[in-house]
Amino acid sequence: MDVRPADNLAVGLPALFESMAGAVEHAWAATNRSPDDLPLIAAEVLDRHRTELTRLSFADIAEEALATRGPQLNADSPFGNPPITWLMADHFCIESYLWLENSTGIHDHGFNGAWMNLVGNSIHRQFQFDGAETLSPSLRVGSLIPINWEILEPGDIRQIPRGSEFIHDLFHLHRPTVTLIIRSFSKHSRDAPRLQQSYTGFGDCSFARDSFGRPDWEVLQKRLMYSLDAVTPDLAFDLFSRRLGEDSLETALMMLKFIILHLKPEPRAAYLRAFKAAYGPVAGRLVEALLLYRQNYTLLLFRRLAEDPEDMLLFGLLREPTDLTTVLERISTTTKASNPEIWLFERLRSISDRAQGQDTEWAIRLDEAALVALRNQLTGRSEPSGDYSAEDLALQSFFLSHQSPLQVLWK
Repeated sequence: MDVRPADNLAVGLPALFESMAGAVEHAWAATNRSPDDLPLIAAEVLDRHRTELTRLSFADIAEEALATRGPQLNADSPFGNPPITWLMADHFCIESYLWLENSTGIHDHGFNGAWMNLVGNSIHRQFQFDGAETLSPSLRVGSLIPINWEILEPGDIRQIPRGSEFIHDLFHLHRPTVTLIIRSFSKHSRDAPRLQQSYTGFGDCSFARDSFGRPDWEVLQKRLMYSLDAVTPDLAFDLFSRRLGEDSLETALMMLKFIILHLKPEPRAAYLRAFKAAYGPVAGRLVEALLLYRQNYTLLLFRRLAEDPEDMLLFGLLREPTDLTTVLERISTTTKASNPEIWLFERLRSISDRAQGQDTEWAIRLDEAALVALRNQLTGRSEPSGDYSAEDLALQSFFLSHQSPLQVLWK
């Protein structure tokens, strides 16, 4: 590959990426392209060019992306809005991801590499998956445990080792956020790639499943079930129930994971009961994982109420798994608020005030009694109110403890 040496940068993104690619190629070739060495090499190259990269504005990146005419690795992928391939070498590529939808699912990777935040901040969580039991070649049930939480800022770099040793998700606080990745990719590999896995649920009620390379008929099933439920819900449930005796647990689980996001409480319960009855004890853990998945999905719908990165930070903090103590500690460390309880209360009250005129079910609407109950919960005090009895506030507290996205504040 004809590239410039790393210490002789030309002006412009294409020349910068060519230079970075040359540095990666040189260092990685010296290790006989050992896959395990690429994360450190990629991170070192990103670090070496941190100054040039962090000077880039979103406008710079967008202008260069519109001008690019090079091959794209995954232009149609939903991972990124869109993904942008800047350079494709024989054994690796350099890509950016533009993020408007601000959250990734929890996943591992089928490649090695490293990434840097270019524009915007992100909440980064890491997990480990323990005690995995294999249910099929592409489905495992186990325990998903959080092990790290941090805020990434422009210039921050993290390595990506391939496989389940690095499980994470990202919740981007700015719209847009842009990340840059150097990752393994081979035009000539004859080896079957290790498929990326997605993780659903938390704690002991979790499962991992291959998330790419799925057969087309799975997509057909999910889309058809959605349409059937929209126009003939009784027929949709009848057909789903009859398939339970014929389809594998994994096939039924994937249909259920898709449709559960759109079901009202009564039909949702019927689907879950039928699934548990058909597939036995392990289905109970999978159902709990799906309910946690739906809870976090519902919370993400509220993020449209966010007006600024601090609002987005709030919604990122309220995702499972967490509790009130953890939320308050993270507010203290990320916002430098001297009173995190008041910061949280005022943010929620402001969002509620803005939601009063919105005609949508995805809105937080807190009346005065609810605000008193919320303040008491956050401060750990039961302050008397002349307008509301203790029974009134206890009832409000009960309702709030079951309302998305506020449930975690009662844990």
